Formats: sequence, C-alpha cells, structure tokens
Amino acid sequence: MFIEIDGYPVYYETIGKGVPVLCIHGYGVDHRIMKNTVESVIKETDYAYSRIYIDLPGMGQSAVNPNIINADDMLSVLMKFIRKVIKKQHFLIIGNSYGGYLSNGINFKMAGCVDGMFFFCPVIIADSEKRKLPVHQHILLETINPGDHKKEFQEFLNTNVIITKKNWQRYLDELVTGKAVADTDFKERYFNDGYSFSFERELLETRHNCPMTVIVGRQDSTVGYDDAYNLVKDNEFGNFILLNEAGHNLQIDQAKLFNAHLLHFFKIHQ
Repeated sequence: MFIEIDGYPVYYETIGKGVPVLCIHGYGVDHRIMKNTVESVIKETDYAYSRIYIDLPGMGQSAVNPNIINADDMLSVLMKFIRKVIKKQHFLIIGNSYGGYLSNGINFKMAGCVDGMFFFCPVIIADSEKRKLPVHQHILLETINPGDHKKEFQEFLNTNVIITKKNWQRYLDELVTGKAVADTDFKERYFNDGYSFSFERELLETRHNCPMTVIVGRQDSTVGYDDAYNLVKDNEFGNFILLNEAGHNLQIDQAKLFNAHLLHFFKIHQ
C-alpha cells in the first residue's frame, strides 16, 4: 500500500498484528530483503508482531522525493511515516546496513519511543574511507554459472563469503531485484551529496540505553564490524554478535545462526 509523505507516495507492507516492528532496508535495494529475512523467522512462531516493511524514497516502489537532499531529510520522512502509520505506539526497529544507520537516527531523535533495536551489518560511519574494514574473502563451495548476471555475480562475490547456488539464488531474489528498480539518478546524487547525518559525530558519542542486538560479519568489507561495537559497549541492555565466515549479507552466509539470534530478539520483546 501507499501513504503520502510530503506529497509523495511511500510504499510499505504490513503483515500481522501486535507490537509494531519497523523494518528498514539498506541502500539501493528495497523492502524484499527485509521481508524475506524476517518472515522466514517469524512465520515459525505465534508471536504477536505487526511487521512494517517500507521502501525508502527513490527505492523499490516509493517515489523519488526531490526534497530529500541528505540523510537528515530522509530521517525526517521516516519520522513522519512513523507518526502516520505507527502513531503514538512504542515500536521495535530492525535495520540492515544503511537502514541501521537511519534506525540509529530514529532512536536518537525519538528517544523513548523505541523499545528495542536489531541491527545486522549496520552502517555506523557514513564515510567509507573512515571505516575500519577487514579484508574480504569468499569460500567457493559450488561452481556457479551466472549467465546474464555477471556483474551481479561479481557483486555477490564481493559481499558474500559462502558461495553456493542456494545463496546466489537468494542474493538474486532479495537484492538484485531491489537494485533493479531503484532510481539511479536519485541514488547516485544522494550517495555523493547527502549520505551522512549532519549530527553523525554527536550520534557516535551518544550512550545508548535502548535494548539492542547488533550482529556483524567478521569478513564484512563493506561496513566492517569494529565500529559497530560502539553501539553496545556502554549499553547494559546490548548484545553484540560477531559471526565468522560472514560478509555484508550475513543473513545469507550464516542463515541458521542469524535466524536464531533474530528469533531470540522477538522472544525477549514479546
């Protein structure tokens, strides 16, 4: 369904009833990466959660909003979305990659409204040159013929560690499909000119008290894992999980372990 925010349609899907869970995808993809990941876990339970999957403006089915110049503007749209859809209810957030960065901003600006956060492979520092990044590696377990998707397959090799046909198909279904429908002009302009918050330094120095689970990959050469520890090191309600043989798409590389931690997050907040 669509909802108008500042005069521009934003697409989202809601599944289930109960405690609202806002799921925010990473940069340049769409809600399908979050929907497929979260629903594969929650469908095995009888937990009462209302899962809200949003397409960020300019991605998926959401229209480009020309008023969004930078991350502060994107955050403003997300907060307006929350006020219209979730209203005054407290809620949980699940954020992946850049969705984790935006989620962190939501918690910073809407303190007291967020009852728990689950981040996987979150962006902590917008400027990639300032991140602490490990060397990427991949483990080729099966030979794959990418066919017409040679470019996408190289991206798969650059972000995933466990290379199997099953993981490649999931990458195609959850990431490549989303990338194909993103607005390229908006995506490039925003990334080059406005990817970071104006208050990022303050955000990095903030002590987090919100219950939080952060799960990262040891071989994630996109956002790394070291910077993410700052989210939980002074948080008495924080959990930090570092998975080996896992890259930026660790929910694919280590699906069973990831699913177990996400299930635990749902269990403790039920």
